[in-house]
Amino acid sequence: MKKFLWIFTSVLMLSLFGLAIYGKTQDMKSQEQGYKQSFEILNYFASQQEQKIQQISKHIKRQYRPILEDGDMETSFGIGGFEFNPSSGLSGNYNFVNTTYKRLKIDQAYARVTQNQLKQISAKANRFRDSIIHTPTIRPVAVDSIYAISSFGLRMHPILHKIMLHDGIDYAALVGTPVHATAAGRVIAARYDKIAGLYVKIDHGYHYATVYAHLSKAYVRPGQEVKKGQIIGLVGNTGRSVGPHLHYEVKVNGVPVNPVRFIAHKIEAERECLASSKKSKSIVIAR
Repeated sequence: MKKFLWIFTSVLMLSLFGLAIYGKTQDMKSQEQGYKQSFEILNYFASQQEQKIQQISKHIKRQYRPILEDGDMETSFGIGGFEFNPSSGLSGNYNFVNTTYKRLKIDQAYARVTQNQLKQISAKANRFRDSIIHTPTIRPVAVDSIYAISSFGLRMHPILHKIMLHDGIDYAALVGTPVHATAAGRVIAARYDKIAGLYVKIDHGYHYATVYAHLSKAYVRPGQEVKKGQIIGLVGNTGRSVGPHLHYEVKVNGVPVNPVRFIAHKIEAERECLASSKKSKSIVIAR
């Protein structure tokens, strides 16, 4: 009987020990499965974060590359991925999860930096666009209405008959030809002068100002905001003038400069005027 009790007790203890080992093994497998699921979630969010950063970077490069300076957006973001490896054990896989979590937090910080860069570059782009709108880059009269151009520079004055600086460019055109503002800005003068005749002066900001003289009519008044390309008056023959034309000036910080330099798409006659900037010349446009 004693022998039977001893055998029964031994078997029971071994069974209990086996059950304990089995339970611990199941706990370990459950814990490992939990780590695996945690890792998969973290890796998913890491991938999503990386895609978000890459989308922002591509948007910046595609949308704002014309105005970006070197080094504005050179940082390359991304954390890559890992594979869960059961053979490395709980400790090794926990390290993978922990490392990914830390790198995810770093990547999120990079995302915030990138978003901030995007805001700064967007503001820079808006200032750039605004400066283009306020820079006199178009012609004040239509090409097909011009039949002669008198260039910027020293010339024999046609009335006073002495060498003087012609501080603008003359576009000969018929009376009544529409005159356009060459950039957005605010009208600071629209009045009659005995030399310039009826003229309009516009302050564009960014140190630019333009003058449109010898008009037959002005459609704007001082203090009025005008858009680029807006009709502000009509070509005339007012003031000291020997024929219908528009005298057009561009001033930078108050100093007259050759207006042809600012015209984006020059015709051949304007290119000739630009080449002869030291001495003014009149060029008839062949039709």
